[in-house]
Amino acid sequence: MENRNEMEFDLVQLIRYLFRRCWIILLAMVILASVGNYISESRLVPTYTSNCRIYVYRDPQNDKGVDYNGLLLANQMANDCKVLITGVNVSQKVVERLGMNVSPSYISSRLSVTSQDNTRILQINYIDSDPDRAVAVLDMVCEVAAEEIQRTMKVESVSVIYG
Repeated sequence: MENRNEMEFDLVQLIRYLFRRCWIILLAMVILASVGNYISESRLVPTYTSNCRIYVYRDPQNDKGVDYNGLLLANQMANDCKVLITGVNVSQKVVERLGMNVSPSYISSRLSVTSQDNTRILQINYIDSDPDRAVAVLDMVCEVAAEEIQRTMKVESVSVIYG
């Protein structure tokens, strides 16, 4: 004789039990969804990113063909431009021209500049909680950055590419 403690489950009874308690499950889901929605709406601030690209143009007569030194020079130029764009001079001029009541470091902290490998194309991103302000600040950053790059680095042309 085997003496085992076995439990038998009647599947139909289990389903009936769950359906009778279904309102508890639905109520818990509604409460949790409401709490999640409240937290996301009241506590989280949306951020908007505006971006543009800048192409730094050198005189083709100074380019002696594509070689390793030319690629290094393009990379160094991109790094120099990154420092100029995120620097205090550009941010200060942006604050002045837009008449903003923030510090230049506030603008700089929301800027990011990346370059594509072995090119003179830089992507500038500006993050803000107001989408219109993000666009206005980025437009001014690109304008001022183009002026500063031409003035400081003595390049022929800086083209701003939106989109």
